[in-house]
Amino acid sequence: VYGNQCRAMVDAIEREFPDGVSCTKPEGGMFLWGRLPGDMSSLSLFDRAVEEKVVFVPGDPFYTGKTGVGTFRLNFSCVDEPVINDGITRLAHAIRSLQEDQ
Repeated sequence: VYGNQCRAMVDAIEREFPDGVSCTKPEGGMFLWGRLPGDMSSLSLFDRAVEEKVVFVPGDPFYTGKTGVGTFRLNFSCVDEPVINDGITRLAHAIRSLQEDQ
């Protein structure tokens, strides 16, 4: 089940995310790790994502002594493929919105 959900998320990311956003393609587990382009902050993106009614874990808590990082974690294990597709579309919209304002 997790494999199907992971593939659905990777496919949606490749289809929806703008150029410059990258994500891991895990061989197991329940999460993808992503990176935003340039100096874009995942904390700033989080605020935009909430407006789109989608959330993720910003990368800042995973670092010591760093803030404003452009990394983020996405979980695919607790939702089905239609929800994954909708969430990635919403997150892609939030990324584009933030890019337009920078």
